[in-house]
Amino acid sequence: MITDDEISKKRKNLGKEKRTLDSLYNILKTEGHKGVGAEFIVANIMKMKGAKGELASRLAEIHIGDDPRFSFIEGVCKLKEAPRGAELFNAPSYCAVDIETTGLSPKNDAIIEIAAVRVCDGQLAGSFSSLINPGISISEEITKINGITNSMVEGAPAIDDVLPEFLDFISDSVFVAHNSPFDLSFINEALMRRYYQKMVNPIICTLKLSKMIYPNFESHSLGSVTKKLKITMDNHHRALSDAEACAKILISLLKTIKSGANKN
Repeated sequence: MITDDEISKKRKNLGKEKRTLDSLYNILKTEGHKGVGAEFIVANIMKMKGAKGELASRLAEIHIGDDPRFSFIEGVCKLKEAPRGAELFNAPSYCAVDIETTGLSPKNDAIIEIAAVRVCDGQLAGSFSSLINPGISISEEITKINGITNSMVEGAPAIDDVLPEFLDFISDSVFVAHNSPFDLSFINEALMRRYYQKMVNPIICTLKLSKMIYPNFESHSLGSVTKKLKITMDNHHRALSDAEACAKILISLLKTIKSGANKN
């Protein structure tokens, strides 16, 4: 039996897993692709020659690890199908995420606070939050919006130090945010810098979902939707408060979907 230690010694690309797995993902995204075998992964993705049979299978399996994009069964790697419709709306867990930033550009600005609230069985089931030192100055205009000052983040961890704990908390839950493209643009920018990979979790945007279910609402902003749905929000424009509000909106929207109601 080949041990994991023996396999680790044979690997030549430690630290580059995420980048190479993106290559594998792009290959498997090709229309009609049926999957690739372990020996293909070892030779063409891991760039290792001569590994066959059991060794190739173990190398490929460890290299893929727990990346939620892939399934690796009986030596064949395939893409997992993204949940849709009823499956997406009946997921075992969701994580509502919110961030506060120094501005609107994921390239030029930075995250200064991040939070996530888990939802399981229609109930809030834990939270994660952290201030983040952005490495750049927070303007007075931003402080007026969210109340976060430069002195508050001076001793906070950098985003690279927060990401591992944040990802552990989210795990394979459905990623939920109100206007998810904004939050994802900043989070993906940070993930690409550190891991060469973007978020791969299934996504629900409560902004988009509220527009679909309640098209007659005059506004679908987080504050407006919480008022319409009679959801309390204690500290608007702070990440944990907004993430909790998003989680409660999700719970309400899922109840409406499952009941078949559409109250405009």
